[in-house]
Amino acid sequence: MGVQPIEIKMAEGVVEFISGFDKHNSFSLKGDTKTWFKVEETDVKELVQRNMKVRLQYKIIGGDKIITKVEPNGFETPAPAAPGSTGKKEGDWTDDMISFEDLLTKAHEKFNTKTDSMSIETELISYDMDKEWAIVQATVTITPGKGENRHYEGLGDATQKNMASGNIKPHFLRMAETRAIARALRWATNNAAVVDVETQDAEKTHG
Repeated sequence: MGVQPIEIKMAEGVVEFISGFDKHNSFSLKGDTKTWFKVEETDVKELVQRNMKVRLQYKIIGGDKIITKVEPNGFETPAPAAPGSTGKKEGDWTDDMISFEDLLTKAHEKFNTKTDSMSIETELISYDMDKEWAIVQATVTITPGKGENRHYEGLGDATQKNMASGNIKPHFLRMAETRAIARALRWATNNAAVVDVETQDAEKTHG
């Protein structure tokens, strides 16, 4: 029996979330945050931006949707906001999120200087390999050139109910650790914005 050719499929829509963490460059389209399209051998942010309209060609390999071609088609134009309105849908806070990658970069830029340094430690607090859930505590330590060290702690949990992506669910230990680090980094950097990996819809390939 001969090798079956790989079918090329098409999709189009508006880019919702972008993830570039852990070498899994991928993005999702609005209206379907559980389907992620992966980009190989390049940075996803070089191809698309949030709210960009795109046409895609992709192939399915091992359950993953691998991009073979991206055609940008402009940016989505939101409807004018009513007087006195912010223009956001009720309960829509996704525009205020920060990516884990950006948060980590900002922390390194702020604390790893000529005089100061930053370190991150994690501890597995509790877990169940059969039920596939975990709780991890992260501690961010800032060591200044002068003065005492500062410590910031955060907890991260991952269960089969609070992870949307089927690809990441088997890696719940790593996701819990990533979420814990995100929480601790938020306290350390005084950042009130929600980190993408803290949400069910936005986590996809982080871990």
